[in-house]
Amino acid sequence: MDKMRNAHSLNPEFQRNKKRGNRRLKKRIEKVIADNPKMAFEYQAETLKLNLAGIIHRLRIEAGISQEKLAEIAGVAQPFIARLEHPTSSKHPTLDTLAKIARAFKKRLILQFTDL
Repeated sequence: MDKMRNAHSLNPEFQRNKKRGNRRLKKRIEKVIADNPKMAFEYQAETLKLNLAGIIHRLRIEAGISQEKLAEIAGVAQPFIARLEHPTSSKHPTLDTLAKIARAFKKRLILQFTDL
């Protein structure tokens, strides 16, 4: 499986087709959410959860610490960290909790509203 994945990643035609497919998908998503405000809200919420999960996971790996250690430093339970890194849970972190996690990484949490 890894050999196949590596072969595809080195194939320029595969990369061009992948980028083309990603652009088509992005355009389709933009059209659907432009026509449906509820879908736009749901898409934005899911994108936010996925981005947050990726950021927390990346910071934890870069810091070289386990979920258990991050939970201990932030003052939360390890399963909570696991849920944050895999955003399939219906529970969402509060701003206070996100601030604790930011402090655990010696980072500052900044929220920003941008144009769509």
